[in-house]
Order: sequence, then C-alpha cells, then structure tokens
Amino acid sequence: MRGVVFVIHVTTLLVAERRALLAQQRVYQQVFEHSPIPMMVVDPVRDRILEANGAAVDCYGWASEELVGSHVRKIIAPESYTPADQFWAGAKDGPLPTVHRRRDGTRFSVRISSAAYYEEGEARRLAMVENVDALVRQNALRSGKNCCVRSYDRTTSARGWAGLSTGSPSSALPSSRQRRSGSIRTAP
Repeated sequence: MRGVVFVIHVTTLLVAERRALLAQQRVYQQVFEHSPIPMMVVDPVRDRILEANGAAVDCYGWASEELVGSHVRKIIAPESYTPADQFWAGAKDGPLPTVHRRRDGTRFSVRISSAAYYEEGEARRLAMVENVDALVRQNALRSGKNCCVRSYDRTTSARGWAGLSTGSPSSALPSSRQRRSGSIRTAP
C-alpha cells in the first residue's frame, strides 16, 4: 500500500511541476510577444530565425511569415556577415555592434545582445536588437544638441527656415539681454 501512495504522491508532484512550468512559459511568451524591444529566437546551428516578436517585424519591415524561418543573413548587411556568423555560432561573446538592413534595403546600426538556452534539447539564442541610430537621435534631442535637426519649410520664409522672418538663423536666438532678464524661457 505504501508503494501506491508514494507513486500517487510523486505523480501529483510531477503534474504540479509541469503546470508551473507551462504557466512560466506562457508568461515568458507574453513578455516576448509584447516587448517594445525587437527580439528574435535564433537557431544558432542552422542560423535560422525561429520566432520574431511584433517589434522586430515592425523594425525590419518584413511580414512575420517572411522573417520566421529565414536565414539570419536576410537582416544582416553583407559587411557584417563574418562577425555576425561568429556571434551566432557562440565564438564571440558580449554585445555585438553590427549593421542590419530592412526590407526596403536601408541600413541601420544595431547592438545585438543575446542569451543562449536550450528548448527540448535544442540550442537556441534569444536576441535583443538595440537600434543604435535611433538612440543617437533621441539622445541628441534630449541633450539639446539638435543644432542639425531643424524644421525646413520652403513655404514659411524667404530663405526657407521655418519661423524666421529675416531668413537668418541667428535672428531667432534670444539676445543676451532677454536671457538675463528672464523674459524668455529656455529649454532645460
């Protein structure tokens, strides 16, 4: 009788562990699918994209069906093939600065971070894509160093700079008297 109780107890524990594992997998799948960070699951042996979240689909411009199952070189610019091949094979660790390409052919700088794991005995890599070009633009705008980011509108002024009646960029800058008196507000 003790043997039967032991088997039932062990079976109950295994079922509970299996349920907990499935619940955890569902949570991770939801995080993957809904993350704003472009993420892909890659087979490092065959260099194939196994899964891509919505942010990756939006970032690269491919339909999910076109991206999933394709070779990783589909999204990598040719000049980055060798370091990327070493990275996916696991010969190179750490974040990988490289150049990727979108469906329309435009290239952009990225930094790939990945983590290796096994799923049902098969090697996998979870890759997170950080668009470096977008980060540089955002940081320039935040820090106020957007001197090169100007609104150009030919219909607004004679010389084309939006909002400048004289056409001179320096005429839009506040005078030192205005800055000292506090009559104007500057962006932080």
